[in-house]
Amino acid sequence: MKNGIKYILISNLFSLFVEISVKSLSHVPFYFIAFYRSVIVMLICVVCLRKLKISLLGNNKKLLLIRGLTGTSALVLYFITLQNLSLALAITLQYLSLLFAVLFTSILSKNVPKKLQLLSLFLSFLGVVLVHDIQISQPLIYIFMGLLSAAFSGVAYTNIGVLNKTENTLVIMLYFSVTTLILVSPYSLSHWDFSFSFQNYLILICVGISSYITQYYITKAYQSTSAIVIAPASYLSLILASFVGYFVWDESITIKMLMGMILILTGNILITVSK
Repeated sequence: MKNGIKYILISNLFSLFVEISVKSLSHVPFYFIAFYRSVIVMLICVVCLRKLKISLLGNNKKLLLIRGLTGTSALVLYFITLQNLSLALAITLQYLSLLFAVLFTSILSKNVPKKLQLLSLFLSFLGVVLVHDIQISQPLIYIFMGLLSAAFSGVAYTNIGVLNKTENTLVIMLYFSVTTLILVSPYSLSHWDFSFSFQNYLILICVGISSYITQYYITKAYQSTSAIVIAPASYLSLILASFVGYFVWDESITIKMLMGMILILTGNILITVSK
């Protein structure tokens, strides 16, 4: 159990670094960030798989492709929300992915959702309504994108639950990064910007490496202990994000937003316990 908490804290630390970096690169188009991230993750995965002498192609190619497509959609939408919403709000909306994952799993298994799951859905929905505070000019379109990103993440996590039985974790990560490259490369290469500073390139490289570490350790965490233990520890990153947003970008959090975030987190804890 201690290892699981240690792994999730390491994962959250690097994930928060990625989120802060994407936020700080608001002047860099989201597709460039996705491009660089995917190149670095792909290269690391290929090197590791070759060293382990594991096939790059995988077994269940159909599900791997679906995971890649949904993961890419979630990633791109999440980068957009990070650049346009407050840091804490963007991360809070992404936490809804766990709720979506449990609901999608229930639908696929044809199980009737439990009362606790329905309660968590209601609380999370109410939380989303509250966090959209017109007074702080959070555009509704970006709230919608955040919800859509969480939904795509939920589908991706549902696929991972099935793929973990037949695929190596690195293969799943490889398909994700390659799919992203295929989708964003045409537009990125045709709109290439040579004006990036050395600091921008350095941050983009760090985003790629940190993304790989994040995915690796979150997998290790869920392999080491149960989601019930991991989930509360993972929510600590939201507290850190709130402080970073306040001190770095002067992002205030209203009482209404705070209540909404608490409701969303409560919904996530309930959905975790219901599993």
